[in-house]
Amino acid sequence: MTIAGMTIAGMTVAGMTVAVVLLGGGPAIARTPDKRQVLDVVTCPTTFGADAGEPTPAQPKHLAVALSKRVAARLAFYSNGRITFLAPKGWSCDGLVAADGSEQLQAYPPGKAPKPGGKVGESVLVVSDYTGHGPGAQLVCPYFPDSAATDFFGPEGPACPALPERRIVQHETDDIATFTDPVGTVGEVVYPQVPDDASIGVPVTYAECTIRGARTTLCTPILDDVLARRPPAVAPA
Repeated sequence: MTIAGMTIAGMTVAGMTVAVVLLGGGPAIARTPDKRQVLDVVTCPTTFGADAGEPTPAQPKHLAVALSKRVAARLAFYSNGRITFLAPKGWSCDGLVAADGSEQLQAYPPGKAPKPGGKVGESVLVVSDYTGHGPGAQLVCPYFPDSAATDFFGPEGPACPALPERRIVQHETDDIATFTDPVGTVGEVVYPQVPDDASIGVPVTYAECTIRGARTTLCTPILDDVLARRPPAVAPA
């Protein structure tokens, strides 16, 4: 992939290189491996829908991650024991485990929880779902328009939702779509492209990051970590 004279190898989010940059077609410049840093884990209160199962046991108080000390000093882990991700230190968080099997966790500045349909604020959101039911299929089908998820409802059912206005999607691999939009949100959608009976489905992950100002580059390690924890994989039968 080439952007502004740079050939990018590896995942790219909002023009930021995650792995390797090739300048002018020259040799690869490898990023120096980061040492593992130990970060605090913030426990996130979570709402459970009817028949959603028992709350997950408590998560560890600390987790290690490969980051530079400078970046690690600005981040913490947020977790409800089911979903875990990085977000800026000092944020608040909450989660939801729905009765239909879908799960989500979000982190945001204190007192500034995102409101559905409201003005986009700073936040990190991770949704875990599966394509064997409508919400999971509709979550990912706009990013994979030729996949089994688009056929979940059949020709007589509702159409796949449209992408948010002016959202730009790129496919890093067959299983991973990344996106950007004008409000500054970057994200990734993980959907294993295996032979898929739409009525059975496969696990999928949607992650988005919106951080303003000089800290916007934190979205790169945040999304990298989500992908490392939730790669495109299907449990063996």
